[in-house]
Amino acid sequence: MRESLRSDFRKHTFFQGVTAPAGIAGVGVSPINPFDLQWEWPINGVSTTQLIFTATSINDQARFTMRSANGTAASPTALPAGAAIGNINFRGHDGTNFSPSGNAAITAITEEAFTPTAHGTQLVFSTTPKGTSSAPIRMKIQGDGNVGINSGGNLVNQKLEVYGGVRINSTGTAPACDANSRGTIWFELVGTADVMKVCVQTAASTYSWKTATLGP
Repeated sequence: MRESLRSDFRKHTFFQGVTAPAGIAGVGVSPINPFDLQWEWPINGVSTTQLIFTATSINDQARFTMRSANGTAASPTALPAGAAIGNINFRGHDGTNFSPSGNAAITAITEEAFTPTAHGTQLVFSTTPKGTSSAPIRMKIQGDGNVGINSGGNLVNQKLEVYGGVRINSTGTAPACDANSRGTIWFELVGTADVMKVCVQTAASTYSWKTATLGP
């Protein structure tokens, strides 16, 4: 099977027997990109085949790798800061066309100009709100591990920064306050006087919930 696929790519043929333009290939569809794949699910929903990509590796990890460079294939050059290394995006059909850009996406972006010793990178997550057609950045994980939610292009200086309100809606009973839960914030909805607790260490190996009653 591997040699068959290699042969088809070398001949630049469409896998279902239709000749494709030189250098591109398709499965289930005449390709317009370097590689296109399409599967039409039966109207009645009955099929023995689903469009699933599976990578099985024995005695090693399976990998899905995206690589990016500037320059040419014969002479690649380093990526600058702010370059997208790779992108996984999801595009739905709106009744007229498939979306021209991602409705939701995960993108790896360089944080600095790449050199042999500098590969700073962040991951950004984008989603599209209801009633709109663009997907702004909703969350990013910087190379230093700091996480920003709705921070846009702003630099995130703390381990977690949220641009907007944060709601703590605890239910049930607070866990035991011990070394494992030290620093935990617990919020309880109690009638008309809500309670906020923080698990703190009060002495050596001694832990206790400290409570603040919130009300009028």
